[in-house]
Amino acid sequence: MVNTELDKTNGVDVEDVPSAAWGWSKENHRVIQIGGILSALFILAMLKGNHVGHVEDIFLIAFAIVILGVVARDWWLRRRGWTR
Repeated sequence: MVNTELDKTNGVDVEDVPSAAWGWSKENHRVIQIGGILSALFILAMLKGNHVGHVEDIFLIAFAIVILGVVARDWWLRRRGWTR
């Protein structure tokens, strides 16, 4: 007898990634963006510390700005549909 059911595939072979059978092989971009924002906030929280010079402050602020810029760019491109 011929099977009339359609097989759903998401482009990932179950033999390569066993969790693909449960649908866990995709990236959740919302979680990645939230993680980026939380890491930038953590970096900015390190401004309060026992360091005397301001060179550390400049680097911490610069890294936080870079992280937030990457998150904002990713959010903007996904919102516009330019990336998947």
